[in-house]
Amino acid sequence: MSKIGIRLVVLAVLVGACASEATEPGVTSVTGTSADSTVATAAATTGTVPDGPVGLFASELVEFDSCEAFLAHIKAEALERVGPYGFNKDNPFLGGPVEMMVEEEAADAPSDASVSAQAGAGVDYSTTNVQEVGVDEPDLVKTDGGRILAVGYRALHYIDVSSGVPELVSSMPLLSWNDMDLWNQQIFMSGDTVLLMAHGLDPYARADQDITLVAQVDLSDPDEMRVVSTLMIEAGFVSARLVGERVALVVSASPTIGSEFVYPSSSTESAELRAERVNRSVIEESALEHWAPRYELKVPDGGVASEGSLIDCSSGYAPQEFSGFDTLSVVAVELTEGVAVDQVATVMSGGDTVYASTDRLYVASHRWIDRDEAGEDDVEGITTHIHRFDISGAGGPVYEASGSVDGILLNQFAMSEHDGYLRVASTDMPTWWWRTDGTSESRVDV
Repeated sequence: MSKIGIRLVVLAVLVGACASEATEPGVTSVTGTSADSTVATAAATTGTVPDGPVGLFASELVEFDSCEAFLAHIKAEALERVGPYGFNKDNPFLGGPVEMMVEEEAADAPSDASVSAQAGAGVDYSTTNVQEVGVDEPDLVKTDGGRILAVGYRALHYIDVSSGVPELVSSMPLLSWNDMDLWNQQIFMSGDTVLLMAHGLDPYARADQDITLVAQVDLSDPDEMRVVSTLMIEAGFVSARLVGERVALVVSASPTIGSEFVYPSSSTESAELRAERVNRSVIEESALEHWAPRYELKVPDGGVASEGSLIDCSSGYAPQEFSGFDTLSVVAVELTEGVAVDQVATVMSGGDTVYASTDRLYVASHRWIDRDEAGEDDVEGITTHIHRFDISGAGGPVYEASGSVDGILLNQFAMSEHDGYLRVASTDMPTWWWRTDGTSESRVDV
């Protein structure tokens, strides 16, 4: 049996004044300074932090004030890592830069031991099991006690249970996009509105393109449910949370530029040099749409209401320590106002585990590892980056800070916020990862 040593580590939040210095035109490096005892005590007693995003645990952030700055930054990072075999550099048999992830299905699975977001005194029906009171999580079934909305095979079903006898009132075919297959369909329900979210893979894209499809469904006429608007995002669906009437939708996108890379015609040095020159040229000539996800918003008649880049380049961030080419975005959707992309916060990182309180949302991603350069020390020293977003304001989600802990998080229940502090349980190596000694160690950071 493996021995698991558990140690509790309480870390002071590093909230010193932001130190900024220009690193390139339009880019500011923002660093969280190591807190002295005065700052640490003040943070512990007042719970306050400086205005604007700060790096926690000595992380550094790069802020972009324009799309040109964002594109210049990502091209510089890409040119450092491209080779004759694309981002695989000189080994075509190794996978490219990836986020090391736990099983997706386990990352956000509700626990039977958790509590309901809606159920309370006097409520005699069951709702979705959630982690935090007041923070609803997506599910296949939602009910308000008088009606049940359920996602079935290729359809959304409306069931009236107000009389005590279930009655199927109507069914609506689930949406499709470019005839793609959709999976992981989940819903939120509030009043006469259902928000349907699904994940798909666009078969017509230049590369394997993940798609998140979001549809607002009007329930005011139970006999004829209708779609009010449909949003397509070129990104994978990670998870979502509902607080009040606002949904925080979390999506993660990978660049599409890899489909344009070439490979050497032979293993000779000259062939590899030619291929690398072409690949570098592909990066140098790339545009924003190769790196940033796009969206398309449609109205009921099929017309396009708006389209463009999902990312607001003037309010995007990236870790100073390279964390891959993925972009992580939190999109605010107001159920009473309809689907839109006016309120989006983005950080250049991956993301696979989501936790939220009523006013903060946290997304964790494991440290990016370049497989071409990774050694045993890199694997043993794996860390998890955590990004925090403020979801309480009327202006939409705001990216606030990033930090890191040693090890990996098993699922969303490894994070919990209390009195302004985030508690994180992590393990230095998951049970499914390769090991020779058969041991692992867990820890809790605050």
